[in-house]
Parts: sequence; structure tokens; C-alpha cells
Amino acid sequence: MLLYILITAFTIWMIIDAAKRRAEYYWFLIIIFFAPLGGLVYFFVVKLKDLRPAGGEPVVAAKPVGPSLGQLRELALESPSIANRLAYGDALRESGKYREAVTEYEFMLHRDSKCKEALHGIALCHIELGAFADAVERLSQLMDIDARYRDFRAAFDYAEALWLDGRRELALEVLEDIATTSTRIEHSLAFANYLALAEDIPKARTVLESALKDYEQSPTFVQRRDRGSAREAEKLLAQLG
Repeated sequence: MLLYILITAFTIWMIIDAAKRRAEYYWFLIIIFFAPLGGLVYFFVVKLKDLRPAGGEPVVAAKPVGPSLGQLRELALESPSIANRLAYGDALRESGKYREAVTEYEFMLHRDSKCKEALHGIALCHIELGAFADAVERLSQLMDIDARYRDFRAAFDYAEALWLDGRRELALEVLEDIATTSTRIEHSLAFANYLALAEDIPKARTVLESALKDYEQSPTFVQRRDRGSAREAEKLLAQLG
């Protein structure tokens, strides 16, 4: 009984850590579906890097061992569930095998047309392949399902795809909506960066000034969390003159 409690607590700890650092989706699959071994793999490959002595050498090898692409492929073939095919697709994408990854994501979308992870993954592949219109189409579908997916990360990818596809006004509308909805300074910073690219300097300055004012009035824990973004906003504001 005690061992079960310890394993459960450890697994939850690893899931929370992965969520905080916005780890790739396949890590969640590994931690949950291969518990407790999956949690141990995540701990030694990812988490243990945080537990190094100050000023000392890393306590893990420079090239940690994790599930290989071949192992994920074998698992996807032996048990072709959406979870396993998604893990394999994500691994292919991270390895730069974008066309092969697209095939995996298309397989998943054939089984579940509203699979958010597959829609996001295939869109990222299309962006890398220069198929911006295809990326816009997939991300538009995802926005209809969950506009806040992964803390607006997919929404920013949608804006980037629109921008690269030459639809800059719509991209700026999406970015403005994110900045207004989330109120996070990092999101306002991203919006201001795109405004600067669009040469709308006055509006970029207004967005940054408003975001920094809100940051100064925010609770202490928010200021600690967003300190890096606030500094970047201050730098950009100074550059805009």
C-alpha cells in the first residue's frame, strides 16, 4: 500500500513538473502510460538537470538516454493507439522528419478529426515545410475547438502561419486578441514585436507601455514569474524610440 502511494505521488510530481516546463506531449504519454518506469525516465532525462550543485558539474550525462525513435515506432506499430501514434509523430517532428510526421498525424486525424495534439503537430510540420496555407487551415480548425490550447501557444503558431502566408492583418488581429484575453506581458510583447515588423511603431509602443504599467501593478508572484518578459518589453520599448 505504501509503495503504491509513493509511486502515485512520484508520478504526479513528474506530471506537474512536465506541465510547468511545458514539456512536449509525448512526455506526458510516457509518464502516464508507462508508470512508474515512464516517470523514472522523465526524472533522469529531464528533471535531474535541475538538481545539480551550484557551480558544479551536471549530475547527468551530456547525452541522456530516452525512448529512441525506433522504439517509439515499434510501439506505434505493435499497439497503434492514438496515444502511441502521437508519441511517434511528435518524435518524428522533433527529429526533423516532417513529411513522415505528417503521415502519422493524418492517420490520427482520420480516426479523430478533432484531435488537438494532431492538429497542432501537423500544422507545425506544414510550417517547417513551407506549406503555410495548409498550416493555417489546420490551426484554424484547432482554434475552433480550443483557442487557448497550450496556453495560447497554438494561437501564436496560427498567427505566425497567417503572417508567413501573407495574411498579416488577420495575424495582427489574432495576436491582439491573445494579448487582450490573456493579459500576460509575454503575449503583449509578442504582439508588439509583430506590430514593429508591420512598422506600426506608435501602436507597438502603446501596447508595451500599457503592458508594463499592468506589470508594475500586478501581484508580487506575477512580477517574479514575468520578470524576464518585462525586461524584454523594456528593451524593445527603448529600441522603438
